[in-house]
Amino acid sequence: MEATIRISINELTPDFVKKLKMLLNKDQEIVLTISPVGDFGLNKKETKEEYIQRIQESLINLSNGRSVAFSEQELDEFSENLLS
Repeated sequence: MEATIRISINELTPDFVKKLKMLLNKDQEIVLTISPVGDFGLNKKETKEEYIQRIQESLINLSNGRSVAFSEQELDEFSENLLS
């Protein structure tokens, strides 16, 4: 199993670690990579109206054929490049 988990520092609690340990085999070895992440404005607080406007703009873009399609592998590669 391989997973990428993005959490904020305040979510890294003993309870989170306990739940993570329950997912893994007791004797299993894991690799943890810790790095700060830019949020690209994704964590910006927005009003309900701003949220609805953003969703409506996305729907308009989709209906006008402005979208991007990735295979799973292409998405993985793209994501890795963003994090490098």
